[in-house]
Amino acid sequence: MGGRLVSTEFFTALHTQPKTNPAQPSVAAPLPEAEGSGLTDAVRKMLRQSVGNYVVNRADGRIFYEHMEKTVRATMVAAYSLPAVATSWPVRKALKIMTSKKGKWMDDPQSVSDIPRFVDEFQLDMSDYVRPNINQYKTFNDFFTREIKDSARPVGDLSNPRAFSSPADARTVVFPSVKLAQQLWIKGKRFTTSQLLDLKDSPNSYDNATLVVSRLAPQDYHCFHAPVSGTIMRMHNVTGEYYTVNPLAVRRNVNVFTENVRVIMEIQRQNGQKVQTAYIGATLVASMRMNVRVGQWVNRGDKIGCFAFGGSTIVTLAHGLQFDNDLVQHTMDELETLVTARSRIGEFTS
Repeated sequence: MGGRLVSTEFFTALHTQPKTNPAQPSVAAPLPEAEGSGLTDAVRKMLRQSVGNYVVNRADGRIFYEHMEKTVRATMVAAYSLPAVATSWPVRKALKIMTSKKGKWMDDPQSVSDIPRFVDEFQLDMSDYVRPNINQYKTFNDFFTREIKDSARPVGDLSNPRAFSSPADARTVVFPSVKLAQQLWIKGKRFTTSQLLDLKDSPNSYDNATLVVSRLAPQDYHCFHAPVSGTIMRMHNVTGEYYTVNPLAVRRNVNVFTENVRVIMEIQRQNGQKVQTAYIGATLVASMRMNVRVGQWVNRGDKIGCFAFGGSTIVTLAHGLQFDNDLVQHTMDELETLVTARSRIGEFTS
């Protein structure tokens, strides 16, 4: 948090919805700040118990309350407060049907009618994109997977071969160990790294790894990039469910990351070190479109693929990775940090 506190005007800010800064990924009202040296226990408890998501904008250190329609939030809270209901067969079937239907619509040329309202609602700055005119897109998914200008997302710490980049524009939490991630964030009781990564030959090899959770909201730039330079050694699909990846579900006893549909990728760095990534689909995410193949070399920051419509999450595991201090502090305060794709978020010890 960089020594900042949430002030007593906290609750007033929750009901304020000003226009967002189009230069930043879209969020809602900023919470007022006060001087201090971290979050108080009372504020931390309040954030933890809230039904909303609070995100630190890394660009300026301010805390934001994340936008979500009230009816959607209320439904999500009601459903995922009762994991037995959320994971029941009727709900799982309904999510799959809804996701399939939504995916087909988003690939229909008529879906372009949804684009203007989406851009206006989230105050998107289209000047960052290769095709800034919304009339240039053929379907909503064509718009949703829009290509961004390299200048809008420069590779951070470019000359450092040990640097590790954010794979996407994402609300990010970082953990020095999987155990800590399970204590603070990932509450699914059946979560294991071997199940997440579909590891069969060496199932426990990442139990002591560092872990990054990068959550993309629907309004974010939805393509993802290589967090390191290296050779793609493994890439395959894992079938599964379509639970939401919102923290409202992840931080309850719903096994979101290990049960949702996902693509697993392994990148081997030049020194032989391997980085494992799970690209996880979610409610309304009909597909993940990969632009790379096994055996291909990628440079840190290269585009790897895109998520089709919806929110989604990327979970990355590696050994010997040290995260930047601000991200660690925010995570310990149980807050996500909004970071941009290709920006530096840590570095390897070797």
